[in-house]
Amino acid sequence: GHWILMRYNPMLVAEGKNPLSIDSKAPTLPLADYIYQEVRYKALQKSSPEVAAMLLAEEEKELKLKWRYYQHLAAMDYSA
Repeated sequence: GHWILMRYNPMLVAEGKNPLSIDSKAPTLPLADYIYQEVRYKALQKSSPEVAAMLLAEEEKELKLKWRYYQHLAAMDYSA
């Protein structure tokens, strides 16, 4: 799997800074290009192409939501 690289330093809150910083860049490789390099996903695509397409679409939406969520957390203002 792919993990978002981030750092969390709770001591930065006392300085009015956001304790979360994301080190990863936004994903650029299409999910299909990434997952269909694995046999388990290729097998699903060959055996049930409709199900594979539906699951791929759902996962793409979920990945975008998660990425936006972490970006939001890393951009929060802690100065107040």
